[in-house]
Amino acid sequence: MAHAWRRSGRLFVLSTAICAMAALAFSEPTPSPYQMIDGHFSQTVTLLADGEVLIAGGGDTHASATNIAELYDPASDSFRPAGSGLMSTPRTYHTATLLRDGRVLLAGGMNAEGKPLSSAELFDPKTGKFVPTGGMAYARYTASATALPDGRVLIAGGADTPEGYAGAGQQRAEMQSLDTAELYDPARGRFSPAGKSERVFDFTSGKFLMRASMNAARREHTATLLLAGPLKGQVLLAGGIGDKDVPLASAELFNPAANTFTPTGAMTVARTYQTATGLRDGRVLLAGGTDAANQALATAELYDQAAGKFALTAAPMEHGRYRQTATLLNDGSVLLAGGASDIGVLANAEIFDPPSGRFRPAALMKDYRMAAGAVVLRNGEVFIAGGYNNRPSYAPGAIAMGSAAVGFSVLNTAEIYNPASRQFADTRSLGRPPG
Repeated sequence: MAHAWRRSGRLFVLSTAICAMAALAFSEPTPSPYQMIDGHFSQTVTLLADGEVLIAGGGDTHASATNIAELYDPASDSFRPAGSGLMSTPRTYHTATLLRDGRVLLAGGMNAEGKPLSSAELFDPKTGKFVPTGGMAYARYTASATALPDGRVLIAGGADTPEGYAGAGQQRAEMQSLDTAELYDPARGRFSPAGKSERVFDFTSGKFLMRASMNAARREHTATLLLAGPLKGQVLLAGGIGDKDVPLASAELFNPAANTFTPTGAMTVARTYQTATGLRDGRVLLAGGTDAANQALATAELYDQAAGKFALTAAPMEHGRYRQTATLLNDGSVLLAGGASDIGVLANAEIFDPPSGRFRPAALMKDYRMAAGAVVLRNGEVFIAGGYNNRPSYAPGAIAMGSAAVGFSVLNTAEIYNPASRQFADTRSLGRPPG
């Protein structure tokens, strides 16, 4: 929930509550005619089976959880409400996973009062309805969600804030990282423990619960399904913030067949808010994030499942960044876009080339954005939506680098990266009916 960076020797800690106050104090939105139905950050962005994109929940312009949901149609380059346009429950920092039958599972997150959610719901594109489904055993936000080869969904780790989110004065120590994980079975509409489970007494509810543990408590971590290689079908969970409120270097593997979590080699650098991208050859790219000193990392590393080890890429990234988007392109390279550095939100992007292990600069984005969402469309282009920034200008590079004194704006804009032209372009008619 809290993000920090240093500038001129001073430490600025930014929470969602601080973002809300800044947005109210500097409430002019980013000037652009290309608008979604509403601004979102830390929302979920999911490519549906029919090629449309579901954008659901997240934080609104007041940094409060919203239940607004909308669909982007690449064919008409336009937005419209998803069904009624409202989820069953306002949620931010939740997960969204496309199921085999075309429905989307939205699970957990934080509500408008800042309390973690155990509830889950399903969006059915055929009916346009959001329908509640079985709840998780543990309320959690900033968890990871991974669609498994057998159709189930692994929800792992995350955070709990038992007393809710108190606002700007709350310390990160009040957030508790979780070492529990659960599996959602679409056929039954229920969650069950993932990993080795045991029966424990829960003093809060006064009931006995089945509890399954990962090897480490972690939130703001990454979880990546291995696409090829000897461990194909297993899930790599890496980094994040641990139970001592510091970034982790540790990693572990979840084996769906055995229902076990097993430690694997540690990363070379402890990091959180990083991205992880499964490559076609079975390796996983871990890029950026922040370290224990809340500094943005320019390092990146590759996980070799055959060796069970991480190693730094041949060269670092062009820019240190965290909370960026990372998208596997159709040619096997990876687009990393936006995020934040130690001194502000970024509009730059770069491409990782797996054969050489190096990064190269990409074109500037149309807006500065962090905590955005991104998916690859059917035509191979990358759709990037929402997020927030700390830049008073729409044009990247129009002003000097920002500082903590600049107000944060929640974005209602979206853009598309075209790998053929290597350029970012605004979507044209967002929030407006066709014609």
